[in-house]
Amino acid sequence: MMNEIPDEELAKDMAAQLKIIVDGYEIGTPFAIDNALNHVTQVRRMKSIGMLDLIASHPNDDEE
Repeated sequence: MMNEIPDEELAKDMAAQLKIIVDGYEIGTPFAIDNALNHVTQVRRMKSIGMLDLIASHPNDDEE
């Protein structure tokens, strides 16, 4: 599920964050668990320091 929702939306959606973590634990490998926890933690930190807002305010170079 990690790639199904953009980080900006994931940062606001606690249910999606929990689903990512649960999915990681259901897979059961240390790699999957670490990836799930790291991804959710990174997104939450980016939100708390305003990084997601900064990224969202910057024009996307791919769209012209």
